Amino acid sequence: MKTAAIVTYWITDSNYGSILQNWAVQRILERNGVSGVTIRFLFRVSASAGNRLMDNIRTHGLVRTALKTAGYIPLKIYKRNCAVKDRERGFNAFRDAHLNMTDRTYCSYEELVSSCPHADLYIAGSDQLWNFSDEFSPCIESYIKTAMIDFAGEDARRVSCAVSFGRNEFSGDRSVRELASSLLGKFDLVTVREKSGIDICRSLGRGDAVWNADPTLMLTADDYRTLYDDDGTAAKPEGRYVLLYLLNNPSDFSISAFYSWARSEGLRVVYVNGNSEYFGFNLRRKTYATIPQWLRLIDNAEYVFTNSFHGTVFSVIYGKKFLSVRQTGRFRQQNERLERLLEGMSLKHRFFDGDFSAVKNDVDYASVNPVLDDIRLKSPFVGYIRNSRD
Repeated sequence: MKTAAIVTYWITDSNYGSILQNWAVQRILERNGVSGVTIRFLFRVSASAGNRLMDNIRTHGLVRTALKTAGYIPLKIYKRNCAVKDRERGFNAFRDAHLNMTDRTYCSYEELVSSCPHADLYIAGSDQLWNFSDEFSPCIESYIKTAMIDFAGEDARRVSCAVSFGRNEFSGDRSVRELASSLLGKFDLVTVREKSGIDICRSLGRGDAVWNADPTLMLTADDYRTLYDDDGTAAKPEGRYVLLYLLNNPSDFSISAFYSWARSEGLRVVYVNGNSEYFGFNLRRKTYATIPQWLRLIDNAEYVFTNSFHGTVFSVIYGKKFLSVRQTGRFRQQNERLERLLEGMSLKHRFFDGDFSAVKNDVDYASVNPVLDDIRLKSPFVGYIRNSRD
């Protein structure tokens, strides 16, 4: 059997979409005669604390760095508390049970170079793997080299699977752009999740990049339902309820007004949050669902409200009545991927506009499902895997 090594985000305890896209890629590979393994790489520790501090001082100055560091103290307390609750989601147990991963955890690009996992094919993505933002500025070069698979040999075959830049234009100075451009040229196939990614690749000198749907969309509801039986905690929810799945990213959405509307409809609210590493505080009771529980909560919900891309994706996969909530502030750029997703299925009217009751309007899944079938059938990534396995 052919083998593939995957570089993607995997070390999260609150982002359901990140883990499920990883599972979906491995499932797709397996169905096409390829054994996939995800490389355990710790992106955020590629530089030592001392190096990160010095880089921040050089970039922002001593005063701003000191103020920024002081501001981390209450944030660290918040994150520590979140980490305790996030353990209830059981992401580690899911990874152990359902993801094939390298035994070794790599802490630096140099470690990958010196002990590169052998594979017939190296895959970048999916998810926002190529979002080269300021978050990684202290170790941006090693991050890019890892995310764009520079650690493999010159003759290695590389392909990206619906990878995302996480924004509408490329982020980075001239040296970052030149590095990304040179590494992008080594890929046998470049597929991106957003149409804007095609333009970004073109600006980096790669004019043959193509669009591919997020890998989670490449599987069906029945594929995900197989996970229920493997998890004893994923019992079918009882009664009528509305699922509120909100990332902690800011949105123009009144939770108090939402709860009032749900009460008026006689609906119980099941509130699951995500991306808990970002500060978001309210006193509403939350459900820290396991991944199979989260899927089943969407599957059995009367309605779904979400500001999450993957929350929307799974609402569509399960054929739910839903409304997608736009994000605001510095996360506004995340809306483009949602807009393109819904536009491609003629579902742009499913954006929340302040009217909670609009969620009750029917969704024409008789028209949506053939679109899903078509993007699964014509996936460039799947086509490449099938053609290259011989």
